[in-house]
Amino acid sequence: MHTIRRIFHSRRIKLLCAGATLLVVAGLVQIEARVYVLTDDALVQAFPGAETERKAKYLSKAQQAELRQLADLERIGRFHTFYIARKNGQVQGYALFDTHIVRTKEETVFVALNADGSVRTARIVSFFEPQEYLAPDRWLNIFQNKSARDDLRPGRDLPSISGATLTTRAVSTAVRKTLHLHRVHFGGR
Repeated sequence: MHTIRRIFHSRRIKLLCAGATLLVVAGLVQIEARVYVLTDDALVQAFPGAETERKAKYLSKAQQAELRQLADLERIGRFHTFYIARKNGQVQGYALFDTHIVRTKEETVFVALNADGSVRTARIVSFFEPQEYLAPDRWLNIFQNKSARDDLRPGRDLPSISGATLTTRAVSTAVRKTLHLHRVHFGGR
């Protein structure tokens, strides 16, 4: 009887330890995963006083192939949701949320464009990689007023960031993709 009680006690301790470990791991994941700005808030911050409309856009297979080559994209889907911002009936700009994998986890980049198709702002609205891989705001500000004519590649047109190489590549790809998608769907620079 004493041996059975010791085995039961040992199993209970192992289960408690396993449960505690899972809680700690789950807690760590929550600490690292961050959503910085919600969709509506990002749109309001980028286009104050404007009304936004969601607009689904589709690429033909030919457009998809052209964009893949032109913007040097490995993959580009055929369906995209743009947001069009209007104030007093005039288009103020366009926006796109691009979610992709950086290393092993997702980030979402919000790219807002001016009415002429140049970058108004680019910001990371959610980031699930470790925070040390997050690109700083001062680096993201480099995209302002850039257009589809700019190269927008770290190490060429953009400075590289040690320790955030994959993030900077992913962000610059998202911005290039948004600029070229805008050009195809709405015209622009």
